[in-house]
Amino acid sequence: MKNLSREDIKNLSFPDARVLDFVINNNVKSLLIRFDSAFVDAPEGGRRLQETTLNFTDFEITAALEFRDSAFSPIDAAVTEPALRDVCEFVLDDDTAHLRGFSQHSGLWTELVISYSHVEARTAGPLAPQDCKVCD
Repeated sequence: MKNLSREDIKNLSFPDARVLDFVINNNVKSLLIRFDSAFVDAPEGGRRLQETTLNFTDFEITAALEFRDSAFSPIDAAVTEPALRDVCEFVLDDDTAHLRGFSQHSGLWTELVISYSHVEARTAGPLAPQDCKVCD
């Protein structure tokens, strides 16, 4: 697996990617998300990646909201199992990450805000052009 640069991590997106694992380890305060693929957006052209993992360490979920309808009315109950089945939107700041997608458990649109002290991303490498669905 190859480490991605901080700039590449900030430019990650996950179109058509499946979340293979969404693992919260409270003992060591880590969150590992493993995707079957990823995409790095770049001005000179993006690149599609094979299996990619995001690992947040010393993290805390500071907000977790589920929405019941297209008007984005938040559900008042706390999100007890914040795992996502996909990540449709990903924004990374210096010490905060925003992940938006559909919950693995309820299927509802879910927004997670994560504070962290370190993030790393690793990939199996670039996807071969013949295997890329969104490269053209």
